[in-house]
Amino acid sequence: AEEKTTEIEKLKQELEANKQNSGQLGQQEQKLQEQLNKVQKELKQKEMELKQAQEQLKQEQKPHEGGGDSDASKARITELEKQVQTLTKEKADLSSTLESTKAQLSETQARLSEAQKQLTAAQEKLTTLEAEKTALQHQVETISKQLSETRDLSEKEKAALQEQINKLKAEIEQKTKEIEALKQGMQSHQGQEKPKDPKTPETPKDPKTPEKNDQPQAPEKRSVPWTALTPAKPI
Repeated sequence: AEEKTTEIEKLKQELEANKQNSGQLGQQEQKLQEQLNKVQKELKQKEMELKQAQEQLKQEQKPHEGGGDSDASKARITELEKQVQTLTKEKADLSSTLESTKAQLSETQARLSEAQKQLTAAQEKLTTLEAEKTALQHQVETISKQLSETRDLSEKEKAALQEQINKLKAEIEQKTKEIEALKQGMQSHQGQEKPKDPKTPETPKDPKTPEKNDQPQAPEKRSVPWTALTPAKPI
């Protein structure tokens, strides 16, 4: 019994740790994916800006290759050169950030995959425990039937069978505790790991009719206008 109790506690601790890790890793993966998309977009924009600045610098330098540049032209070229240098550095920084984010995302996905494997192993353990519990219950039924139907058993034999039944029932109870511990751990794990399903838009309700029309009513009785009878003419 002590070994089983230790096994249950160990399973609980493993599942709880797996549940917490999976929840945190799932959130981290989502954030990293969002960051990756953002950096990719920024890098693409920076590449376009750099290409544009390089083209402007090239066009600005071209007419003055023979010398005789004006001060304004020199200042413009210097400004464009600084802009190209700045954009080049920013592009390099973004590229470095992109690679770092990709590496973090890959690591997080690998850890999530490992957590899923642990959950699968717990599910297999649960299936095994349920099968063992069913087998034990079948043994209890068989021995109980033998004990009730066999009349020529000695008191010693009956006591031995009853002891065996009690032992099997204790094992069944232990298996039940293990199964419940596993189920609770897996439910908590799945609740944090799985993304929430998008809410389905509510179906518009039919316009509600006025309360007085909710229940069918008898047709309204209309009073017929009273008309005075014309006295019959004497014949």
